[in-house]
Amino acid sequence: MLSASAVLGVYAAGYVITQPGAGLLDQVVMPAPTATPASGRLRDGTYLGGGQSRFGSVYVTVAIRQGRISQVWINAVTTTFPSQAIDGLRDQVVVRQSAAVDLVSGATASSSAFVQAVQVALAQAR
Repeated sequence: MLSASAVLGVYAAGYVITQPGAGLLDQVVMPAPTATPASGRLRDGTYLGGGQSRFGSVYVTVAIRQGRISQVWINAVTTTFPSQAIDGLRDQVVVRQSAAVDLVSGATASSSAFVQAVQVALAQAR
């Protein structure tokens, strides 16, 4: 069994390693989106979004094809829970064509950060 200080040391090492990488996503330059969409449609393209919670951040990429959400990627997660805890939310976004997904019990803050990230990406596509 690990002591509390050993667990803290592992957590701190992971935070130090992953936290600086999150800032790199802010430096990514995305190509300009295509022409303005028809009413209610999203512009085709690939859009980055980031969301924050009190436990860290989630960064996503949302792909729009033919005015619809075609794919969602989780680029980075700096929250307490690993990305696997919220991985299933990606499919919900595609199926529902919306950021309105079911929050994951036990990973509510990570889920909320994911929703916020998708909303930021979709706002760019409007």
